[in-house]
Amino acid sequence: MSILGGSDIGVRPRRAYWDRQQVPMSAAKVSAGLGPARYPRIMEISRRRMLGSSALIAAGLGIAGGSGSAVMAASNGRQPTPSTGRVWRSSNGVLNGTLTMQTGTAQVAGNPLAGISTYNGAFSGPTMIVRPGDRLDLTLQNRIDTPSNLHFHGFHVSPRGHGDNVFLDIPPGYDFRYSVQIPADHPSGLYWYHPHRHGYVNAQVYSGLQGLIVIEGGAADYPQVAPLRRRILNIRNIGITNLGAGQAFVPIDQMTVTQMVTLVNGAFQPNIDMHPGETQFWQIANTSTRSYWKLLVPGATFQVIEEDGCPTWQTWRPDTLFMPPGKRLGVLVTAPSAPRQTALMTEAFAQNLSWSLPESTLASVTVSGPRRDSVTLPEVMAPSPKYLEGPVAERRVLTLGATTRTPLPPDFWFDNVPYQNITLENVITVRVGTTEDWILKNTNVAPFSALVENHPFHIHVNPFWVVDHGEFDPATGAILTRTKSYPRAELDTLNIAPGEWVRIRIHFADYVGRTVFHCHVLGHEDLGMMGVIDIVDADGNGAGVGQLLPTQTGHSH
Repeated sequence: MSILGGSDIGVRPRRAYWDRQQVPMSAAKVSAGLGPARYPRIMEISRRRMLGSSALIAAGLGIAGGSGSAVMAASNGRQPTPSTGRVWRSSNGVLNGTLTMQTGTAQVAGNPLAGISTYNGAFSGPTMIVRPGDRLDLTLQNRIDTPSNLHFHGFHVSPRGHGDNVFLDIPPGYDFRYSVQIPADHPSGLYWYHPHRHGYVNAQVYSGLQGLIVIEGGAADYPQVAPLRRRILNIRNIGITNLGAGQAFVPIDQMTVTQMVTLVNGAFQPNIDMHPGETQFWQIANTSTRSYWKLLVPGATFQVIEEDGCPTWQTWRPDTLFMPPGKRLGVLVTAPSAPRQTALMTEAFAQNLSWSLPESTLASVTVSGPRRDSVTLPEVMAPSPKYLEGPVAERRVLTLGATTRTPLPPDFWFDNVPYQNITLENVITVRVGTTEDWILKNTNVAPFSALVENHPFHIHVNPFWVVDHGEFDPATGAILTRTKSYPRAELDTLNIAPGEWVRIRIHFADYVGRTVFHCHVLGHEDLGMMGVIDIVDADGNGAGVGQLLPTQTGHSH
């Protein structure tokens, strides 16, 4: 890894860096998503379980009517859900700003928390609000003690140069200037940014370095949705002991699952207010490093209209919202028809045998006041994109797994090669403008593997769709079951369960360059579960200046 242009940090690099960086835009994209099997129906929580959740100290955060101000809860004595933090908006097509990474003390859950890392001194970085066609001009100042960089999660932009280039290495004490041009046809919705310097990602995101990006338009501008109250919910967790005035941060190498505190926009169990029958538009992000959310609001209903930043071409009504790390969903939430106290909750989920989070309350939901009219959208919103049907230029099979080592930690990998050992031989080369099918197989299943793990697959630059999925025999690789999927939106993050295979279809549109795909359990990514793609033009040009593999730089951390 290297900073572009050697010591000329933040200075526009040589012209060669930008050659063939961008090819003409494809036709405007329509979003697409997963079939019914991805959102299993789970019975509504019982009244007894609801009453047992007496710790309903409310929590709800939001942007009301797109104004950037917090939606305040009803006057019920509970803490309203705060906003997502300071808001930066683009002006005249450009968003300028400086993100300073620093370690120190910031307000978390209403009290000071020392020892965490922040952008600009706040637990969540600024929420950036832009429009398709805008440009992000950001200076990243690294003032922590490890190298870092920035990734724009879900963005369909150039992976080279000063764009979404995760091969950059910005040492402590150095600055780097990003210039990220968002295409005019970019899907509108919720995205986020975070560090992506391999070997340091997990610790940096866990300790506080992340923030949200809203690309305006899309589902939020539908005539039925635009008048609704809108909330942006950033749900994440962090290790804290003695939550309250004397709280202490638990570093990642000392943290246990029982010390994890889940926060909504940085608040512990705030309150969300709703009127009886009211429909609100919630855009929700799971920015945790490894925790899964299975969200429900007893008595309320969900209709998903946006997934991973893209308006869905088909809506659906799950009982729970399944959100692996990195996932975003845009949801119409309709309150119960009568006044009551309920909650935003997450069902129990085990990422692996040692990381199992219990059912818990994330926010209280107070339903009170005059009744409001409910809003629903049609099931079919737009035709699916033509390239979903192919033609398919290449078909590939990739395995996800891990190898235990003594001493720990284990190696995680794609096709038995941890990222730190990747050479040019292991790099996947694809042609820009083509479509490929990839079968992904999670081999971390007993008794084949000593490690039983869920893996949320994430790819940079280009989204994908699920064609079909099922179970396979990890000993032989043979497919045992097959279920056709019905894509409803574009995805960039998808969970693959132990022993599951999934076939995805990826259209490599618009941009050439070197980029990555990986598990979004960030500890797995740091330990090697990351692969490399070279997207090349007709002349075979792909990787940009400085986009080096770890085996070419002489260091993997």
